[in-house]
Amino acid sequence: GGMGGGGGRGGMMMKSVMRSAAPMMAMAANAAPPPPPQGGLYAMESDAIVMADASNDDSSPPNNDGEGDMSSIPIRSEFSETAFFEPHIVLDAENSAVIEFTVPDSVTEWNVWVHALTRDLRYGSVCEKVRTSKELLVKPQMPRFLREGDSGLLRVVVSNSGATELSGDVQLDILDSDSNSSLLVAFGVSQAVAAFTVQPGSSTTVQFPFHAPQALSSSNFKVIAKSGDLSDGELRPLPVLPSRLHLVQSRFVALKGKSHRKMEFQDLTVEDSSRINEQLVVSVDGQLFYGVLKALPYLVRYPYECTEQMCNRFVSTGIVMKLFDETPALAVMAKKLAERASQLEPWDGPDPNQKLLLEESPWMNLAQGNTSADDETEFARILDPAEAEHERDKALTKLQKSQTSSGGFPWYPGGPPSHYITLLLLDGFSRALEFGIPVPKEMVQKAWRFLSNYYHDECSQKLSTENYKNVSQFLTYLNYILSNYSDMEWTDGVFTDDDRARMLKASTDHWRDHSPRLKGYLALTMWRSNKQKDARMVWESVMDSAKTSEDEGTFWAPGDRSWLWYNDTIESHAFALNCIV
Repeated sequence: GGMGGGGGRGGMMMKSVMRSAAPMMAMAANAAPPPPPQGGLYAMESDAIVMADASNDDSSPPNNDGEGDMSSIPIRSEFSETAFFEPHIVLDAENSAVIEFTVPDSVTEWNVWVHALTRDLRYGSVCEKVRTSKELLVKPQMPRFLREGDSGLLRVVVSNSGATELSGDVQLDILDSDSNSSLLVAFGVSQAVAAFTVQPGSSTTVQFPFHAPQALSSSNFKVIAKSGDLSDGELRPLPVLPSRLHLVQSRFVALKGKSHRKMEFQDLTVEDSSRINEQLVVSVDGQLFYGVLKALPYLVRYPYECTEQMCNRFVSTGIVMKLFDETPALAVMAKKLAERASQLEPWDGPDPNQKLLLEESPWMNLAQGNTSADDETEFARILDPAEAEHERDKALTKLQKSQTSSGGFPWYPGGPPSHYITLLLLDGFSRALEFGIPVPKEMVQKAWRFLSNYYHDECSQKLSTENYKNVSQFLTYLNYILSNYSDMEWTDGVFTDDDRARMLKASTDHWRDHSPRLKGYLALTMWRSNKQKDARMVWESVMDSAKTSEDEGTFWAPGDRSWLWYNDTIESHAFALNCIV
């Protein structure tokens, strides 16, 4: 069973007599009805519903301080829209169940839904209405948020559901969410108490003028009404959001050694009386390698389970594990860092009314303790030795399962094998071996046999014709990956020296048409084939197309068709560094 909704603070007990096997119960404010019952027996008897009004609770100590002191009055502050939900209720021998729960602080009408499902798939539903009420009720009419400098009237509705006239005072207080100190002066509230008189079965309105301060804040508006022994109070969050357009300018400069650089923000030198210079933030990264490490969450938490991503996950976490093996002190530090639930201490509460504040204010992530997927916490969690090892082993297992009987790898598990994806994964496996990460040799050999069959069936014949330019890019990449496996046992000897010579000739014939990245592949392949002179010539052409600036260093402009795998800008730059090293 299950229940959900919002209402006045109190307890509820319900006894349900049900002639069905597995009921589900829900209680929600103004919930929409489900489809009508189709085949099934259901009966419910609501014989005991008790709502306790905190202001009339006989167990509470009497308030003898008079209407001037309202500090001890209970405040309603929890306004969840679902009071209770339980998807499975176990019935007793009489096919009945008793559920006890505490409803939220909303004074409203509830829809109590009970759903039943039998083992032979018959079901039924029933809905009963329950209302939570108080004899004296106070309800502030508040906006969703304020802007800096806003002026307005806070209207407070005081309702009397009793049989006699009520007279008393309404008191307003505005509290800082962090320090709980009063902000009445900051909001320009000079009169925080207003008298009211309300007739039986009706309501009246009192109002308080205010002026929002010129500062961002997270505040709580507390309104309390008291009439004799009756009282009610409500606490609602109300954020103050920026009223101005936030302008941000940034500059990046690179410093080498003891060099000096001067940064000038030309737009900010223009006089503008409406502009307020809020802050200047200077970030210094002493190691660019730290920025590279922060790419780990993207590689490991990438949402799509393609084989390319599995390989990236396997290689990246494998490198982390190798680093931990070689540096035990770093492994201990990472393990302690990963034990934290979040980078900072969270301060947001469960009140759903705070969602607006969190979504529309610049400190939303900080409120949750800085737990977003791309922050330091996720980075530290992935660096945890146990987590890194788990991700590495899981990725390898998935890769082994995705390999087809032919030895090739598909784009996605269960699909047809792809010669390009297979070659891409062999590239990743070679990098893993370079870092000493264990890779199953049989899996690699099967992949090379698949590529050998593809080469002899599809590429070798095209090399005998004059029009083999279209396959030269793939052969350049294939020959480069072969050169990564210096131990021929890994390739199972499926490519002969003659095969590799024909590939190298096809690449050399069309090397001027290659992208910088393909030229880098060719230059390294030539160097490893003892053709150092030709390798230098090809690499010099790559460097001739590069640009150099003081801040960006040496780089290559994006290709005309940068979506092609051999034109990818980031991977081209990364491989250029590999060639230089």
